Amino acid sequence: MRILLISDSHNSPNLGRFLENHKNEKIICLGDFIINKEILDKFNVTYVMGNCDRYSKPLEDIIDINGLRAFITHGHKYNVKNSLDRIYYKTLEEDCRIGIFGHTHQQFFADVNGVALINPGAFINDEYAAIDENNIIYFYRNGVVVKSFKIV
Repeated sequence: MRILLISDSHNSPNLGRFLENHKNEKIICLGDFIINKEILDKFNVTYVMGNCDRYSKPLEDIIDINGLRAFITHGHKYNVKNSLDRIYYKTLEEDCRIGIFGHTHQQFFADVNGVALINPGAFINDEYAAIDENNIIYFYRNGVVVKSFKIV
Protein backbone atom coordinates (compact mmCIF):
# COMPACT_ATOMS: atom_id res chain seq x y z
CA MET A 1 0.00 0.00 0.00
CA ARG A 2 1.29 3.45 -0.89
CA ILE A 3 1.63 6.09 1.78
CA LEU A 4 0.75 9.59 0.58
CA LEU A 5 2.39 12.65 2.10
CA ILE A 6 0.69 16.02 1.89
CA SER A 7 1.36 19.35 3.55
CA ASP A 8 0.26 22.95 3.39
CA SER A 9 -3.17 22.52 1.82
CA HIS A 10 -4.19 25.95 3.17
CA ASN A 11 -7.92 25.33 2.64
CA SER A 12 -7.43 24.01 -0.88
CA PRO A 13 -10.82 23.29 -2.46
CA ASN A 14 -9.21 20.21 -4.06
CA LEU A 15 -8.39 18.45 -0.78
CA GLY A 16 -11.72 16.64 -0.36
CA ARG A 17 -11.67 15.27 -3.90
CA PHE A 18 -8.03 14.19 -3.52
CA LEU A 19 -8.77 12.34 -0.27
CA GLU A 20 -11.84 10.69 -1.81
CA ASN A 21 -9.78 9.52 -4.80
CA HIS A 22 -7.11 8.06 -2.49
CA LYS A 23 -9.32 6.77 0.34
CA ASN A 24 -7.81 3.28 0.10
CA GLU A 25 -4.29 4.55 0.74
CA LYS A 26 -2.67 5.71 3.97
CA ILE A 27 -2.42 9.51 4.00
CA ILE A 28 -0.22 11.63 6.23
CA CYS A 29 -0.78 15.40 6.46
CA LEU A 30 2.05 17.55 7.80
CA GLY A 31 0.01 20.55 8.85
CA ASP A 32 -1.28 23.90 7.63
CA PHE A 33 -4.57 22.44 6.52
CA ILE A 34 -6.30 25.36 8.37
CA ILE A 35 -10.05 24.57 8.46
CA ASN A 36 -10.06 21.20 6.67
CA LYS A 37 -9.78 19.20 9.94
CA GLU A 38 -13.21 17.59 9.50
CA ILE A 39 -12.24 16.35 6.04
CA LEU A 40 -9.00 14.86 7.40
CA ASP A 41 -10.91 13.11 10.19
CA LYS A 42 -13.54 11.79 7.76
CA PHE A 43 -10.85 10.03 5.71
CA ASN A 44 -8.85 8.84 8.75
CA VAL A 45 -5.79 10.90 7.79
CA THR A 46 -2.82 10.87 10.17
CA TYR A 47 -1.88 14.48 10.79
CA VAL A 48 0.07 16.95 12.89
CA MET A 49 -0.53 20.64 13.38
CA GLY A 50 1.17 23.42 11.46
CA ASN A 51 1.84 27.02 12.41
CA CYS A 52 -1.47 28.13 10.83
CA ASP A 53 -3.64 25.45 12.51
CA ARG A 54 -5.57 25.95 15.75
CA TYR A 55 -6.73 22.49 16.84
CA SER A 56 -5.75 20.16 19.64
CA LYS A 57 -3.42 17.80 17.81
CA PRO A 58 0.30 17.42 18.45
CA LEU A 59 2.93 19.33 16.51
CA GLU A 60 4.84 16.09 15.95
CA ASP A 61 4.48 12.34 16.04
CA ILE A 62 6.36 9.12 15.35
CA ILE A 63 4.84 6.65 12.91
CA ASP A 64 5.82 3.47 11.10
CA ILE A 65 6.51 3.59 7.38
CA ASN A 66 7.17 0.13 5.94
CA GLY A 67 8.96 -0.95 9.10
CA LEU A 68 10.99 2.24 9.47
CA ARG A 69 10.42 4.74 12.27
CA ALA A 70 9.48 8.15 10.91
CA PHE A 71 9.36 11.47 12.73
CA ILE A 72 6.63 13.73 11.31
CA THR A 73 6.17 17.44 11.98
CA HIS A 74 5.19 20.58 10.14
CA GLY A 75 8.69 21.97 10.56
CA HIS A 76 8.19 25.54 11.74
CA LYS A 77 9.28 24.60 15.27
CA TYR A 78 12.57 23.36 13.78
CA ASN A 79 13.25 26.44 11.61
CA VAL A 80 13.36 24.34 8.42
CA LYS A 81 13.18 27.41 6.19
CA ASN A 82 16.70 28.35 7.30
CA SER A 83 18.45 25.06 8.06
CA LEU A 84 17.77 21.34 8.25
CA ASP A 85 20.13 20.81 11.20
CA ARG A 86 17.45 20.88 13.91
CA ILE A 87 15.04 18.55 12.06
CA TYR A 88 17.93 16.18 11.32
CA TYR A 89 19.07 16.03 14.95
CA LYS A 90 15.50 15.70 16.24
CA THR A 91 14.97 12.76 13.87
CA LEU A 92 18.15 11.15 15.22
CA GLU A 93 17.15 11.90 18.82
CA GLU A 94 13.84 10.09 18.25
CA ASP A 95 15.74 7.08 16.83
CA CYS A 96 14.03 7.51 13.45
CA ARG A 97 15.35 6.78 9.96
CA ILE A 98 12.98 9.22 8.26
CA GLY A 99 12.18 12.86 9.06
CA ILE A 100 9.15 14.24 7.20
CA PHE A 101 8.15 17.89 7.32
CA GLY A 102 6.36 20.63 5.41
CA HIS A 103 6.29 24.41 5.94
CA THR A 104 8.73 25.46 3.19
CA HIS A 105 6.36 24.76 0.25
CA GLN A 106 9.35 23.15 -1.51
CA GLN A 107 9.67 19.48 -2.46
CA PHE A 108 12.82 18.05 -0.96
CA PHE A 109 14.66 14.78 -0.41
CA ALA A 110 18.09 14.17 1.06
CA ASP A 111 19.81 11.20 2.65
CA VAL A 112 21.97 12.65 5.41
CA ASN A 113 24.16 9.99 7.01
CA GLY A 114 21.45 7.37 6.59
CA VAL A 115 18.57 9.62 7.66
CA ALA A 116 16.06 10.43 4.92
CA LEU A 117 14.71 14.00 5.13
CA ILE A 118 11.55 14.53 3.10
CA ASN A 119 9.27 17.45 2.28
CA PRO A 120 6.37 16.62 -0.07
CA GLY A 121 5.93 20.25 -1.13
CA ALA A 122 2.72 22.27 -0.87
CA PHE A 123 -0.62 20.68 -1.67
CA ILE A 124 -1.98 24.17 -2.42
CA ASN A 125 0.53 24.16 -5.34
CA ASP A 126 -0.62 20.69 -6.50
CA GLU A 127 2.40 18.97 -4.96
CA TYR A 128 2.54 15.82 -2.84
CA ALA A 129 4.65 12.68 -2.44
CA ALA A 130 4.04 8.95 -2.21
CA ILE A 131 6.14 6.18 -0.67
CA ASP A 132 5.62 2.70 -2.07
CA GLU A 133 6.12 -0.66 -0.35
CA ASN A 134 9.74 -0.77 -1.60
CA ASN A 135 10.49 2.57 0.10
CA ILE A 136 10.77 4.47 -3.13
CA ILE A 137 9.46 7.99 -2.78
CA TYR A 138 7.80 9.68 -5.73
CA PHE A 139 7.29 13.43 -5.88
CA TYR A 140 4.21 14.60 -7.77
CA ARG A 141 3.41 17.98 -9.28
CA ASN A 142 0.08 18.48 -11.03
CA GLY A 143 -0.55 14.73 -10.77
CA VAL A 144 2.68 13.78 -12.60
CA VAL A 145 5.79 12.19 -11.10
CA VAL A 146 8.63 14.71 -11.34
CA LYS A 147 11.33 12.81 -9.42
CA SER A 148 11.89 9.72 -7.32
CA PHE A 149 14.41 8.46 -4.79
CA LYS A 150 15.09 5.25 -2.88
CA ILE A 151 14.97 5.49 0.92
CA VAL A 152 17.85 3.25 2.01
